[in-house]
Amino acid sequence: MSNQFEITQARTEEPLAVLRLKGRIEHAAATELRSACSKLRDDGYSELVINLADVPFVSSSGIGLLVMISDRFMRIGGSVRFACLPTPVMDVMKLLHIDRYLNFYDSEENAIQGTKEKAK
Repeated sequence: MSNQFEITQARTEEPLAVLRLKGRIEHAAATELRSACSKLRDDGYSELVINLADVPFVSSSGIGLLVMISDRFMRIGGSVRFACLPTPVMDVMKLLHIDRYLNFYDSEENAIQGTKEKAK
């Protein structure tokens, strides 16, 4: 099993950026993800979709990071939408009631459309 973590920037059409993640979100990956999201925010993107389809595990520090990223985008009037969470990851989010604070979508396209709806 590889511990490699990858971030792919799938789409950037201001104000929307889409990131696709692959691998486990643990401490080392959290640092990389924090930097990527901060750069997008600093570059003027206020809406972010993060696709988690290829993320089999999110550590407690990773969950905290997802909340922090969402909070930072909300502070600038934007939002973060999370798409395609694998069942085990979504089960943990529900167990911890994180689904009350973060926006989860069943597909990347629905997350993008949710972002577009907000922009109207």
